[in-house]
Amino acid sequence: DTAHRLADRLATQLPPQEASVLAHGDLHAGQFLRGDDDTFALVDFDRACRAPAAHDLAVFRAHSLLLDPRHGEAAANAFADAYAIRAPLPHPQVQR
Repeated sequence: DTAHRLADRLATQLPPQEASVLAHGDLHAGQFLRGDDDTFALVDFDRACRAPAAHDLAVFRAHSLLLDPRHGEAAANAFADAYAIRAPLPHPQVQR
């Protein structure tokens, strides 16, 4: 799948991480369900794995850019910004 090949290529551009984290493995906008109370649930964990912290961010960015050329970059940047509120970005280049 093109998005995963791009994410793998992007991940090789980052410096090595000392530790891996639990990753979703196929993170994109379609993996989130929005509840009536405006909460979100993450679904579809069949590709969950241990990976560098940047993996899911890179996969999300790749999916966003490939599937929505007009709005994908803004969506990926908004996701990275929201991620950064909860935890430090794993690498500064991940954000933009």
